Amino acid sequence: MDDYEDEGAKASNKPTPEDPRKAKTARAKYKLAERLEDNEMLIASIRFSCQLEPDKPTPAGPIDDFIHTKPKRLRKYVKAARLVLGIRYLMPARTLRLPQNYLRVRLRNVGLRLWINPSQRDKFEQLNTNLEIDDAMKAFAAAHPILEKVKFFLKGDYIPPAEELLGTGPPHKIKKKAAQVASPPPEAPEYNSLGAMLHRQNLSRDGLS
Repeated sequence: MDDYEDEGAKASNKPTPEDPRKAKTARAKYKLAERLEDNEMLIASIRFSCQLEPDKPTPAGPIDDFIHTKPKRLRKYVKAARLVLGIRYLMPARTLRLPQNYLRVRLRNVGLRLWINPSQRDKFEQLNTNLEIDDAMKAFAAAHPILEKVKFFLKGDYIPPAEELLGTGPPHKIKKKAAQVASPPPEAPEYNSLGAMLHRQNLSRDGLS
């Protein structure tokens, strides 16, 4: 959990030389975002993580033990869900704490407006809480494609070093990778510089940055 100790705070991810721990956390979130590719697993992990009683410490041991009975590929989605929800992993007691604002603020930041949409909330709460991808989970995920918004949220302002971003190899391959990085993903046209600015303003207004 070292790379994710600051799971409950969505402070600016922009690293500074004076704060190596913050830079390490921001880099870990960025790398986690780069590994996410399945919206159904993400929705299932968010639903699973919402089982916690808000603002009440819950022992992490039994929860982590259950997660380890599931396919290993699910674990990165549970980590992402905890970051989105602002779940704190508290040491040394090894407890998890879900913040009170997870519905009104946290999920809204990635496109799930359960607080103001009773119908959406009812469908969400009817989903299984066992990390199973059943028909209901698939249908809800298809209607709520939040993967790109979650990745955008996790990446924040972090800018990876050029050698990490572009890799190594023949110049023509590096040039091609640079062009891909410079272009916003076609499935998320709203994530331009204006969208990023408004997103950060929302986080600041809600006390998350």
